[in-house]
Amino acid sequence: MNLNENFGRTIKRIRLEKGLTQKEIAKLAGISPKHYGSIERGEYSPSLNVVFKISLALEKSLFELFSEMKNK
Repeated sequence: MNLNENFGRTIKRIRLEKGLTQKEIAKLAGISPKHYGSIERGEYSPSLNVVFKISLALEKSLFELFSEMKNK
């Protein structure tokens, strides 16, 4: 599994645990649902700015987000 896929699986798992849709997270992060979906599927490598926005939308610090990636 590559880094983009690992990140995508991590944010998807967190999103589902919170009971949120892709559309809801995308809106909170200020990105399009299509863009968010491509990130979650590991098809796109997001900028650090977008990663930060997603972490805020998921209510996780960057440290927590990357730690969860490492542990899965």
